[in-house]
Amino acid sequence: MTKLAFGFSRDAGDSSRADTLASENVFRFRANPSGPIDVGWFAAIAVGLESAGTHAIEFGPIVTVANGPFAFTFNPFFEKTFARNREEGIAFTYGWRAAYALHDKFAVGVEVYGEVENIGHAPPVSDQVHRVGPVLYFGTIHGSVHGAQQAGGLAHGDPTRGIHSVASHVDEHHEWHGSQKHGGMHWHAELGLLLGLTTATPDAALKLNIGVDF
Repeated sequence: MTKLAFGFSRDAGDSSRADTLASENVFRFRANPSGPIDVGWFAAIAVGLESAGTHAIEFGPIVTVANGPFAFTFNPFFEKTFARNREEGIAFTYGWRAAYALHDKFAVGVEVYGEVENIGHAPPVSDQVHRVGPVLYFGTIHGSVHGAQQAGGLAHGDPTRGIHSVASHVDEHHEWHGSQKHGGMHWHAELGLLLGLTTATPDAALKLNIGVDF
């Protein structure tokens, strides 16, 4: 799967402007994996379009474990900025999701996101961004990230990004890419409340993603 995404921002009193261009790619190691484990690879590059922007690459494995209505997905990613305005070191970002399907169109789960800005010289845990909270899934449980959302590179610890997945055996329960299987348009939504676990993390963040497959 490959995606080209633009990031937009707007300062108070100004019009919106494109400040980031990103290419995100998910590679699958096997077309029809057997067993409960599915593994893929995520690779992305983001280019800052403004002079204050930063270029960045992000990469890492995507691991999904599914058993009946239960599915667990883990995204341990590494990020490196380069060229202008680059930052020292390599950042580590992660996201994981544990979801349980109560119906073919409804599931409940827990999502966790976090960031360590420089794994070589990691700041104290209190200065890191970590958040966790419950999420409700309506329709398809999606695995795509909706583009870079910071002018300085890829977004960190951001619940609006969602979780990457390489669903295969979870199709039966979560109707992965349902529009391709059944035709027509299929709506999906994610609603959650992510709570900050450290002093550097906002106390609460509302997650609301709405989309349609066609």
